[in-house]
Amino acid sequence: MNLNQFKNPALASFLAFGIGISTGLIKSDLYSSLIIISTGIFLIIAKIFPYWILVVLGFLYVRIDIARLQDNSLKEFINRKVIVFGKIVDNRFVVSDSIISMDKVLYEKTKLFISSRIPVGCGKVKMAGLIRRARGSFRTYLISNRASGVIYPISYKIYPDKICSIRNHIREIIRNNSWSDVNFEIFRALFLGERLGVPENVLEIFKRTGTMHILALSGLHVGIITLVIFSIILMFRSGEGISLILTVVALSFYLILVGFKSSLFRAYLFFVSLIIARLAGRKIKYLNVWGFAGLISLIYSPLWLLNPGFQFSYLATLGIILSLKFNLRGVPGYILTLFLTSLAATMFVSPLQIYYFKMFTPVSIFANILVIPLVFVVLSEIITGLLFTVVHLGLIGKLFFNVGNLALNILLWGLKVIARLPGTFVYDKSPINMFQVVILITFFTVLFMGIGRMVSEIQKPG
Repeated sequence: MNLNQFKNPALASFLAFGIGISTGLIKSDLYSSLIIISTGIFLIIAKIFPYWILVVLGFLYVRIDIARLQDNSLKEFINRKVIVFGKIVDNRFVVSDSIISMDKVLYEKTKLFISSRIPVGCGKVKMAGLIRRARGSFRTYLISNRASGVIYPISYKIYPDKICSIRNHIREIIRNNSWSDVNFEIFRALFLGERLGVPENVLEIFKRTGTMHILALSGLHVGIITLVIFSIILMFRSGEGISLILTVVALSFYLILVGFKSSLFRAYLFFVSLIIARLAGRKIKYLNVWGFAGLISLIYSPLWLLNPGFQFSYLATLGIILSLKFNLRGVPGYILTLFLTSLAATMFVSPLQIYYFKMFTPVSIFANILVIPLVFVVLSEIITGLLFTVVHLGLIGKLFFNVGNLALNILLWGLKVIARLPGTFVYDKSPINMFQVVILITFFTVLFMGIGRMVSEIQKPG
């Protein structure tokens, strides 16, 4: 069987590998075996049996990964005061080089969640605290991030590395050019992914309007950063090819700077794939690129499939890609496309929002129409302002930051108005389960693909 005959082989590979990983996460060997066998029979009937190999590989890969994660000596340190020497990852986790208690020492790479609302920082750390296990859904969140437990810090001392020093310098530039503490915290969240300092009342506004996604680094942020960097490089008349290559280099540095978050890594792979396709002169198939990014992400960390951030990011992107198939032209078409894109993203993530957060926010369809253009302005002004400040043109940089502050204030004002509208539904408990979530998303996928095909047929000449 030649897999190249399929229109989107990377998409099919991602789905097959994802099914294998999902099956591997099932605790019952009987049920997982039945699913593996049933999937193989279905693929034989569909004449695409070679993809079954990826299903089996995904199953074995996640089983081995879970066994490796559970096979550690951390249980001897649970509910004990310890000193951890390690490195801060993503502001919320510490990867230990050694854990020391009164009578034991563990020299093992162990990842722990830092239970603190105060941003700890980045770099090497010496942290004293109490280690505990997590329970319930929070334990699933830790597993999806490959973490073994939680540390409640009593005290800590940071030893910054080079990347941390660069982040600290960027943070200070942003602080010095922010109109208020709230603006500074949101700027940090938008560019550095550090949202721990955003006030609870501001977070509540984003939650009620269904726009929390803009505070988590994702495809929206990477897309804006890619466009801004490419445009700036292109201004120096370096040619499209060189500009695209330098953009990939800049994006790679940005990924290292802010850390390998699941949604950010997916977005990085997505846009780098688009750039490579452009350089190679290949026709871009967005669903195939989406599948390629997902496949590489799960190979890098199969347990990301459990991560809500990973799920939200991929489903929102899927909805946006399917909405782009409508291909509406002209100014009215652009406005309608913006609405349909917001509608699609909202529809695809709403089942997950209801399942995880017991909340449904249809007003997010209109909130995102306001938010996305303004976030583009805010982020582009931050990036440009940072570049001018770094090359010692701080006065010019301040002008760009001022525009970003103004745009952010307009954004917050608009969200406060939208948050007062009736259109947010909160439930005592989730009215749907994960099986129903999968059914709804499958239905939305078929619906949007059908509408997209119908619009394409209508727009054909004659």
